[in-house]
Amino acid sequence: MLSFRPLSLIGARPLFLCFVLWFGACKPAGQEPEQASGPPAITEVGQSIGPLATKTIGPAGGTLTSTDGRLTLAIPSGALSAETALTVEPVENTAPNGVGRGYHFGPEGTRFAKPASWTYHYQPGEFNGVGPVAIAVQQPDRSWVLTQGARQDTANRTITTQIRHFSWWSLVTQYQLIPPADTMLLNTKKKFEVQYTDYPGGFPKFDADGKDFLAPLGWVLSAKPSVIKSITLNGQKSGGDAGSFQLLPGADKTVIEYTSPDKQPARNPVALTLELQLPGTGLFMLTSNIFIKPPITFQVEGREFKKIYGGASLLNSPQVGTWLQFIIHEQDSPNNKQHNVTVSVKNPTVGGFPFGEQVEVSGIFPSQKHTGYVHSWIETDDSKQYANGKVIITNIDRKNKLLEGSISGSLVYHNQPTPDYPRIHDIARFSATFTLPLAE
Repeated sequence: MLSFRPLSLIGARPLFLCFVLWFGACKPAGQEPEQASGPPAITEVGQSIGPLATKTIGPAGGTLTSTDGRLTLAIPSGALSAETALTVEPVENTAPNGVGRGYHFGPEGTRFAKPASWTYHYQPGEFNGVGPVAIAVQQPDRSWVLTQGARQDTANRTITTQIRHFSWWSLVTQYQLIPPADTMLLNTKKKFEVQYTDYPGGFPKFDADGKDFLAPLGWVLSAKPSVIKSITLNGQKSGGDAGSFQLLPGADKTVIEYTSPDKQPARNPVALTLELQLPGTGLFMLTSNIFIKPPITFQVEGREFKKIYGGASLLNSPQVGTWLQFIIHEQDSPNNKQHNVTVSVKNPTVGGFPFGEQVEVSGIFPSQKHTGYVHSWIETDDSKQYANGKVIITNIDRKNKLLEGSISGSLVYHNQPTPDYPRIHDIARFSATFTLPLAE
C-alpha cells in the first residue's frame, strides 16, 4: 500500500496535487479564492496501478517518463541544485470528478528553482463528456484545492502544464456527462446525467507565470438544467436516424433520457452532445459516444428471420451452481408457428462450449412433418447422445448487463410415437448471433 506523506502549499507542510485541463475563460490567477457552496470533498489516497520509473537528474536538467508512457516531466537546466533520483508512479485517480490516471512523483517535497513542464498524453475518447479541467491539490486532511489550468493540443492529444514541486497528481473536470461512453441495444432507453464539481465559478485557465489559484473543491453534484444551451444526436436536434431524447423534468438535476433507434444508424457510435453555457466561461461541449449493437440474427434451415427478440439470465442454485440461460425467439411467423431456442450453459465463462452436459439446447421448430419440439440430444435407455453444435460466448458484461456471442449446430426433432407421428430423429440446422440484455 502507498504511504501517505503529503507535501504542502507553503513551506514544508504536506499536500497532494492533481492536474486539470482548461477549456474556457475563467477567473484570473491571483484572485482571492472563494468557497465552494458545500463542504470540501475528502477522498482516499490513490493506490498504485503500475510500476515505478526512476531517473537521476541534476543541475543540467532532463526528462522523466512514467512506465505507461503517458506522462513526461521536462525539468529545465538550473531547476535542481544537485543530482537527484526522481520517481514517477501511476496511481488511481480519487479526485472529485476525476478522469484519467493519477501520478505520484517523488521524492515528496522536491521543489524546483524553475518550473518543470508536465505533459500528459491522453488516449482517444479519454476526454469525451468532460470539461472544463484544471490543476488541483489534495491537502493533509485529504480535501482538494484547485491550483491552475493547462493547455490542450487536440491534434497531438497532449495536455501540458507547469509544476514547481513533487506530490500526487490526477485529472479532474468541472463538468462531466455520465456515462461518457456506453453500449446499447436497438430500441432501448438509458439515462445520462450532467454532474459538476462544487467550485466557486469556472475553473482557472493556464497562467504562464506559474501562479497558483487556490480554491477548495467540493463534492460532485448534479448540474441544474439551466446550464444546458442545446442537445443534439449526431449533430441534429431532431435526432434523425440516431434515435431520440428528452430532458426529464426536474429543477435540480440535468438528466437526459436517450432512446436508441429501432435499426442501425448510419453513423455509429451515436454522439450525444450537450452544449453548456456558464456565466463568464463561454460555451463548451460534453459528448457521450453510444455504440448501438447490431440486432440478433437467427436462421433455421437457411431461412433468416427479421423480427427477433431475446433475453438472458444468470442464475444460481445449490444443486447446479451458476448457469446461464438465454432465449432467442422469432416473430416473423404466425403465433403458432414461431421458432425459438432456449440455451442453458453451466458455469459460463467467455469461450466456446460444444453441445453436451455443460450446454443443452431445446426449442420449437414448427414443421408439417414433426410436432416441432427440438433438442440438442437423443435419449437412449441409459444416456444422452448429443448432436453437433457449439455456443461461443464473447462477452458477459455484468456492468452494462449485456451478453454477446453466437451459436450454431444441429437440433434433433423429438416426437413421441403415435399413429400420426412415428418416432424419428430428423435434424434441423440453425445458427444465431446475439447481443442480449442480461438479468441477474
